[in-house]
Amino acid sequence: MRRSAIMAARAERRLTRRGNTMHDDRILAQIAYRPRRWLMAILLALVCAGEGLFCYFAVTNDRPGDVLGFRLSAHGMRIAFGILAGLGTVGLVAMTANLVISFKQPRRIVLTAKSVILPKPDRLGISREEIEIPFRELLAVEAITSGSLLARLRGVCLIWHGGKAVLMEVMFPSTREFDRTVALLQSAFAELGAPVPLPDDETTA
Repeated sequence: MRRSAIMAARAERRLTRRGNTMHDDRILAQIAYRPRRWLMAILLALVCAGEGLFCYFAVTNDRPGDVLGFRLSAHGMRIAFGILAGLGTVGLVAMTANLVISFKQPRRIVLTAKSVILPKPDRLGISREEIEIPFRELLAVEAITSGSLLARLRGVCLIWHGGKAVLMEVMFPSTREFDRTVALLQSAFAELGAPVPLPDDETTA
């Protein structure tokens, strides 16, 4: 609790210092945006277990098998397992690096009375830069869901003039914080969001 209060105070000081680039509006909410440690620990354990199995079968497999409809010999199966082991290694390194960087470079989402401040979207999801999106520039705030019942991923998609960002639930401290943030974003968009322009072939009365 004390740590959260310190982070919030530091964030407010940063916002105040930025003055010219970010509006000094009343902060409604500030949420840490980084992987949940327990979830990343489980994913890392699963990836490590899978990597171990792929390496084991790449060395010891002596049976032919079918891969994507192709019949492979025992040697071909060992090669296939070796390729999977290599891909697993790359994924493990990337996941570990992403996790370490995300905790060394704190990322956050800040909701003010007139805008939302969030990490700048990038392919790796590790950017330290932040962008501020005034609510009046938002074109859409859409809740999204993907995956199966066993592994359902939720998120919220923000679309504005010239950009798009997807905030995933698993990056929030808790489901409650995610739902609260989505509700605040949708409320702000309903009140201050930009009207969606009509297509050229439509006319108004």
